[in-house]
Amino acid sequence: MKHYFFGFCAFFMLGCTTKYETPIVVHGPLEGDVSGYVIQEVDQARYIGYVKNGKPHGEGTMYLKDKMILTGSWVNGELNGSGVIISIDVDNIAVGKFVDGVQQGEGYLTANGLGYYGAVSDGLPSGIGDCYQDGSQKKCDPLNQ
Repeated sequence: MKHYFFGFCAFFMLGCTTKYETPIVVHGPLEGDVSGYVIQEVDQARYIGYVKNGKPHGEGTMYLKDKMILTGSWVNGELNGSGVIISIDVDNIAVGKFVDGVQQGEGYLTANGLGYYGAVSDGLPSGIGDCYQDGSQKKCDPLNQ
């Protein structure tokens, strides 16, 4: 299950940058009201995607040097809409809808070897959903086990 899911995430991330435009390449903060397709590198992050008024806006992917990847739809500098967050160091993944950078609604989460698909509120499982662990699936409520 995890291998299929990683394949989906990789496909999703590559799909975010399929438009072929000449990017604005920036080393450091964006100055002024820059808008368009950019490749930006600052101290602890790299962003590839669209910006509006100097903030991620539209499809894009942010790579944080603390080994986190955020990809999807951005509005005014926050993930809003469909997105994926992968935290490589702690092996956590969140896939679904985001509101102001926080996962909300139906989605998929992994943490500590457990996969969960169901309702998500404020980035956490919310109620009974489908849980996956060690190749098996069952209904569970991960916060009330």
